[in-house]
Amino acid sequence: MLAVCTPVRAAELGTALVSLGYSDFRCRLVRLMPDFKMLGGECTFSLDVVRARNRMAGFLLSREEFADVTHVLWVDDDNWPEDVRIVPEMVERCRGVLGAPYTSKKDPVRWVHRADGQGGLVGVGFGFTMTTRECLTRVAASAKWYTDLPNALSVPNIFGQLYEVTPLGETLLSEDFSFCKRAREAGYEIELYENALIHHAGGHVWNACQMGPPR
Repeated sequence: MLAVCTPVRAAELGTALVSLGYSDFRCRLVRLMPDFKMLGGECTFSLDVVRARNRMAGFLLSREEFADVTHVLWVDDDNWPEDVRIVPEMVERCRGVLGAPYTSKKDPVRWVHRADGQGGLVGVGFGFTMTTRECLTRVAASAKWYTDLPNALSVPNIFGQLYEVTPLGETLLSEDFSFCKRAREAGYEIELYENALIHHAGGHVWNACQMGPPR
């Protein structure tokens, strides 16, 4: 069973009104996979995505209505795929963390995922990324849990930001890369689903077509 999670709606003023592609994607997904479940965050201009993602993980891992969920598609409301059929394909392939490649929406245009220089991936953006329930469970098992008020919901801090030690010192990772770091430490390989074209609404909605193969 797939759950589609959109933690925050209209998180940035620049893309608050650019949601037609996302809405169309959800409609097409309903026709393709009518039994998937949805978790949606509130419409807010705050950027507290960490808390929103942790909250959704808490729902997925603790609520009975999500007990049959095996895969989670994390998708922001300014991202959508050219072809909705990649979603069941990603379900088949996902072994832990499987990200679809997409670019930034602001200059300088760049891929959001990052390689380690040795053929592996350090992290992927969670604008359109799938995780398995097993991966969430394993990462949450070693995370700090806290009560998220006012919901009185116990949630794991699996997206809370981490520091990474580099030759230049310490670097603060994004919530996306922080989760990927925890997943790698739990034994998962971060993978990229290269057969995907994801539109990232903003200044460069279509730029992924011109970036060449993701690397």
